[in-house]
Amino acid sequence: MPDLRDSVFRSFHNLFIQYNPLARKFRQAVIHVSQLSDLDRESVGFTWHATDDTSSFEIGSVVESAGFQRNIIVKVRDGRLTSINDGHRLYHALAYPLLFPTGASGWHYDLEYNDRKISLTEYMRFLLMHRDRPTHIQSCERLALEFYCDAFAQVEARNIAFHRLATQQAKYIKASARSIVDQLHSSNAHMIGTPVVLPSSFPNSPRYYHNLYLDAIALPRKLGKPDLFITMTANPQWPEITAAIPAGSHWKHHQDIVDRVFDMKLRAMMDVIIKNKLFGEVAGYCFRIEWQGRGMPHAHILIILKSKIESPRHIDEVVWAEIPCPVKYPVLHAIVLKRMIHTPCDMNPEMSCRQQGKDGQCKRYFPKEFNTVTTTVGDGYPQYRRRGLFSVSRNGQTIDDRWVVPYNPYLLELFDCHICVEVCASKTCFKYVYVFLAACH
Repeated sequence: MPDLRDSVFRSFHNLFIQYNPLARKFRQAVIHVSQLSDLDRESVGFTWHATDDTSSFEIGSVVESAGFQRNIIVKVRDGRLTSINDGHRLYHALAYPLLFPTGASGWHYDLEYNDRKISLTEYMRFLLMHRDRPTHIQSCERLALEFYCDAFAQVEARNIAFHRLATQQAKYIKASARSIVDQLHSSNAHMIGTPVVLPSSFPNSPRYYHNLYLDAIALPRKLGKPDLFITMTANPQWPEITAAIPAGSHWKHHQDIVDRVFDMKLRAMMDVIIKNKLFGEVAGYCFRIEWQGRGMPHAHILIILKSKIESPRHIDEVVWAEIPCPVKYPVLHAIVLKRMIHTPCDMNPEMSCRQQGKDGQCKRYFPKEFNTVTTTVGDGYPQYRRRGLFSVSRNGQTIDDRWVVPYNPYLLELFDCHICVEVCASKTCFKYVYVFLAACH
C-alpha cells in the first residue's frame, strides 16, 4: 500500500505509546523478543490461538473454526502462557486498538449497570445508538462495520455453544411419523430419531428456514394464489438517512442507520397495504428481507387478497407501467424516471442483466413491448399497458415505456424508492417466490 504515509504511522505510534497502556506493554514485549537469541525467539510470540503451530513471531487474526470462541494467547510475567477469550474485558481493546485507543475495557462477563449484568447484545445496542453527535466508534466507518460483524459472531458463537451442550443435544431429535410409530411398537423406543445439532428455534439454521418455508407454502393451500408480488428497495437519499449520517461520510459505512430507516419504511408500507387496505382486504402476506451486494436492503413481499385482481381494468387501477404525464403528475414523473427505469441494455451485451440471461437476452425481458391495453397471459405476469405517450432522452438514448418497471403510483410517490408491483397471474408465479420467503403472517 504505497499511498500510506509514514508520518501518519509515526503519529499513531507516538499517540498509542503515550495514551494506551496496552500498546506500551506490547512495545516492551517486542523489544524483549528482539533481544533474545534466534533459538529463544522462536518459542516466544503473541498470536491468535489457532490449530496450526506458529513458530515465528506473528501478529494477525485467525478464526479457528465456525462457532468456536476466539482466544488471544499472551505471556505473563512468570513465563506462563495464558488465554484471553472473547469475553475478557481486554479482548476488544486488543483486537481493535483503533476503536479503543486508550485501552479502555470493552464488553466482559462482569459488566454491570444498576446491579444488573449487561449482555453483549445490549452492550452493542448501546454502541450502535446514535446520539447528538457520532461517537468515536461510529466515525471509524469500515473498521466499525468489521467490529459489528465480529460482535455478532461472538453472540452467535455463544448461542451455538449453548445448543452444543449435551443436556441440550439430548432434546434435539428428528424423525418421521412412520419411524416413530415403528419404533414405539418395537423394543427400541429409546432409539427413536436421529440427533440434530441446531433446533428450528435457532435463527438462520437449516431447520429454521425449512419451517418458515413450510409455513409460507401452506398459505396458498388455504388462501389461494397470491395476488401481488412487491419488491421494495431502500433509498439511501431518504432524508431520515442523510440527516443521521455524519457529515462527509457515506451511507455504506453506516448500515445500522440504513437498516433502521428501511425497517420503519417497510412497516409503514405494510400498514398502508394491510390496515388501510390500499389494494383491498388482505387475507395473508409473506415477506423476506435481503441485502444486495453493495449492502442495500430490499424486501420481497407476497400479498394474498380476499377479492382477487382478475380483470385488465382492475389491473390498470393497481399497476402502472408507463411514464406519467410531466404536467399532470410532476412529482411522480420525476420519481419514475429516477427509480423505476431499467437501464437500457439492448445495445450493451456487457450489462449484468444480459450476462445472466439466456442467449444474451435480458434476464428481466427488457425492453418490453408497447401495448394499448393490458392483457393477461395464461401462465405468467400480465402484459401491462404501455402506450408510449411520453419519453425522455438520456445519455443519447430514448427512454420510453418499454423500460419502465411496473409500479403503484400511490406507493411510489408516498415512499420515494424503488417499489416494483406485479400482479401474479397464475399459480406458477408464486412457486418460485415462496421458496425464498422466510417471514410469514
